[in-house]
Amino acid sequence: MKIAYITDKERRFIEENHDMVYRFMSRFRLDENEYYGIVIEGLIKAVQDYLGNVDLVNRYAFSTIAFRRMKTCVYNHKTRENRQKRKPKYGLYSFDAMKNFNDCIGDIDVAFEEKLLEIELASIMTMEQLRLAELLLLGFAKKDIVSIMDCTRKQIDELHLSIKDKLGAIFY
Repeated sequence: MKIAYITDKERRFIEENHDMVYRFMSRFRLDENEYYGIVIEGLIKAVQDYLGNVDLVNRYAFSTIAFRRMKTCVYNHKTRENRQKRKPKYGLYSFDAMKNFNDCIGDIDVAFEEKLLEIELASIMTMEQLRLAELLLLGFAKKDIVSIMDCTRKQIDELHLSIKDKLGAIFY
């Protein structure tokens, strides 16, 4: 759910309950500089849910809804940050590091090899495959790529599989 514009009533409710953000961060020992924006997003969503649903008002205290929403926002943030693509198993490969390492491995022209690899990839991959590979390397989630490339998840999965097949033919 995306945050919609807040009404004056919601703004006043947020101001009255703003201390919950600091209580929440204190309770879970979260750094204010890193997590304030994430936690306040949860509070805003909680206010919009709470004021927009009479059933919630009748059944729960606002603090219950707010803490659950803030906790969900923090959980989602940590999940996104800990995705494997953001923390690769063997670290990030840097062509800059290779250029510095060039003195130790002889006269290999890294820029030339990079260009050859680009040409080889472009010759065997379609534009869609190249675009998908670029988006995956930039760290986009497949659900985001679906909307960027305007296609279905199944098409993305099939393209991804075909890229793996083609890269396997080159590197293995």
